[in-house]
Parts: sequence; C-alpha cells; structure tokens
Amino acid sequence: MLGAGVPFLHRDIDDVGNNSGVGDVSATVWKSLFVQEGSRPSLVASLRYAAPTGDDIGDDDVPLGIGFHRVTARLSTVKTIDPIAFFGDLAYTHYIDDDISDLDVDRSDTIGFGLGASLAVTPDTSLGAGVDFAFEDDVEVNGTGVRGSSTTIGVVELTAGILLTRDVFL
Repeated sequence: MLGAGVPFLHRDIDDVGNNSGVGDVSATVWKSLFVQEGSRPSLVASLRYAAPTGDDIGDDDVPLGIGFHRVTARLSTVKTIDPIAFFGDLAYTHYIDDDISDLDVDRSDTIGFGLGASLAVTPDTSLGAGVDFAFEDDVEVNGTGVRGSSTTIGVVELTAGILLTRDVFL
C-alpha cells in the first residue's frame, strides 16, 4: 500500500507569533508480512520519507515543520482475541544532517515504541488505551553535543469511538 501526507497547520505560540501553511509532506509504503493466523499476530512493515517543506526553525515565522529530511522504518503488529485487539509498534527514525542558520545541525536518530489495546464494547462502540514512548540523544551543532537536548517523550492515549454510519467512525 502507498500513502502520502500533506498537512495543513495553524500554530499560534504566545509571545512568538502565529503561522499557517503546509507542514512537512511525507510518502509511505506499507507491506503486510504476516496475517494473523492461530496464535501468530499480524505484522506490517512500513517505510516513510518526510521532507522539510514546512516553515522550519530557521525561518522568521512560527515553525510548521521540523527542518530535517527524515526516514522512518516501523514494524506494527496486531493480535485480536474477540472482543479485544492488542497492538504494538517499534520505530526507528533517521534524520539527515542539515545546515540551519549557517550551523551544521545533526539530530540524533529516534527510537520509539508503543503498546495498547482496543475493546469492542458493542458492535458500534469501542474503548481503547495505549502508551507511546520515543527516545532521542543530544543534538550536535558543528560537531559538539548540546547538553540537555536529549528527549524522552511518553504519551498515554485513552480513546472512545462510535460508528455513526457504515462509512463514518467518530
């Protein structure tokens, strides 16, 4: 399967300003490696390229992109045991070095993973919960590490959904 993303964003940051426009565009290819069979879960691999097409941190405006070309490889798995679907993924993102405001900036690669479950409460409603984590080492500017620029991100997701029509899920 092939896909593309062209996000339109509006950002308003206190004491900095606001900006609207196209963010970083991306293209993705997915390949199903295994379909769930017996105790084996399904497994899907994907590869995404994103280009720094949005206004980035080197511009005068509020950034709409991250300023780097990047490639992300991801493995995603799903195992259903009715009425629950368990899911997880593992991702690795490589950032391509770039010059920002005449500085050689090297972002560290990012490793991320996520786990979760979705419960079909009725045929038309579902509840879900999940966690996502991402880890990135210090950024290097002109070959020198910037202390304190490493990042660890954790997100807890709680979801609820309802089927409004055959083609609309809210």
